[in-house]
Amino acid sequence: LTVFFKIIGELFDAYLNCTISHKSKIIMVMRCYFFLQMWKEYLLQCNEIYQNKWYLISKTCISMQSFKIFISLAESMLLLILAYRKYYSTFPFFLWEHGTEAIEHVFGLARQIVPDFTYYEFYKIINKVMYRDKILRLENLINHHLHKVL
Repeated sequence: LTVFFKIIGELFDAYLNCTISHKSKIIMVMRCYFFLQMWKEYLLQCNEIYQNKWYLISKTCISMQSFKIFISLAESMLLLILAYRKYYSTFPFFLWEHGTEAIEHVFGLARQIVPDFTYYEFYKIINKVMYRDKILRLENLINHHLHKVL
């Protein structure tokens, strides 16, 4: 159980820790990926050999949904790093830009305009939301620049 938490913790650390190098992130993510795959394969082989209820995947492993999510997280991290290296090598790789924070920000701005909106209402106010977001970004940029100059 301790090993499981350490390995899964490394997976989340690879996503959340901005100070870890890409090479270290790849190592951490691949370690988690291979650990999960080997654990599943071990349980399947034990179930085949001993054919008893002690080695059922549903009883001795995390849920299949969680397993697939962890595998997907590991694969996604690796694919993002490879895609940035191949297609966007002139741009810095900021992993936090690939999360849900930007979407949450847009919906938060939309709720400032219409507190309880439908999809159609969101469609109607999207230009206002984008304009408000642009104003906030410019304001942040100006404030950042002023603090740098002063």
